[in-house]
Amino acid sequence: MSKKYLTNKQLRLFLKECNDKERMTDEFGRACVQLVDRMAGRSNFVHYTYIDDMKGDAILALVKAWDKIEYGSDSNPFSYMTTVANNAFLQYISKEQRQHMSRDEMLISMAHDPSDNYERNKAAIERKNEKNNKSKGAPTAPRPSRPRKLNSEQVDDIKRKVLVEKNTQKYVAAQYNVTPATISAIIRGTLYKEDD
Repeated sequence: MSKKYLTNKQLRLFLKECNDKERMTDEFGRACVQLVDRMAGRSNFVHYTYIDDMKGDAILALVKAWDKIEYGSDSNPFSYMTTVANNAFLQYISKEQRQHMSRDEMLISMAHDPSDNYERNKAAIERKNEKNNKSKGAPTAPRPSRPRKLNSEQVDDIKRKVLVEKNTQKYVAAQYNVTPATISAIIRGTLYKEDD
């Protein structure tokens, strides 16, 4: 095994030997450790304080997946193994962020100060959740099932909240269970005119 890097040819040989013996060999195990160590040195992972735990999770993921890796002449085991290790790193980072958020929220509930990067982490998790909801086709705001008739007090209240208090139209629409387009029409004066 080369000291500096792994090649697909080497990995194919290691995998063939593993499949012949029907168990994971020491050479393939060292190759997994070498691959994970090299990945842990990449700039997007190197600065985490829990990098050793991340490496352990990545090695475990490779050990679990070794028998699923194809080793034919036209296969690319290096790519598969790199993807498995990378996903294990990202999953561990996500798990750590959730734990930090839980700890910080607990500190806030007990009237203590959260960690310095609490707001940044909270915003990142909210963006990720919002992105996931959009990709699943989930609506971002509740939509009314049918048009709702608003009385004059509600119309005046909507105008005050949007124009004076500077609330977003989307926020006010959710409060009154109407669409943001309805709020826009009320503000423009094309819906619920004064003479109605």
